[in-house]
Amino acid sequence: MENFSTESLSKNEAFITMLLEASHLAVRSHEREKIESLRNAVLNAALETPEEHAQAILLQFLAVATPWHLRVLTFYQSPDAYLKKAGITLNTGDYLSHFVSRVFKELDGNETFRLQIERDLLHYGLVLPEQAWYSERTTNTGDKVLKLIASPI
Repeated sequence: MENFSTESLSKNEAFITMLLEASHLAVRSHEREKIESLRNAVLNAALETPEEHAQAILLQFLAVATPWHLRVLTFYQSPDAYLKKAGITLNTGDYLSHFVSRVFKELDGNETFRLQIERDLLHYGLVLPEQAWYSERTTNTGDKVLKLIASPI
């Protein structure tokens, strides 16, 4: 890659913060999806310095997030694809959150956990409060967080 050097990374404070914080979180987790998200965040920070607020929110969020948080956040970024795959058609006035358990069968019957995920995503400013009929619910920050944890490879 052009203009890429390990020397420049050693002087990049945002990258060093991401590397140290992500490493700390990865050591404390056994969840493959969470570890992969942290790895991707480090790689993305090496390639392009992320916005500081998005990086800080990502690291705080990943400290408490489960893989289900990441799946539900991804669902809210592009619900149409998930709903289509599940054979679900929304009607005017439908709320997306009512379909999370139908899209992710593992969450069916675990309403308390699904609601906690919703509260956490709202708390970190990653999704918009629910109103009837959204095509997507992620905020700009939520989109940036998902971009940070996407594989750059």
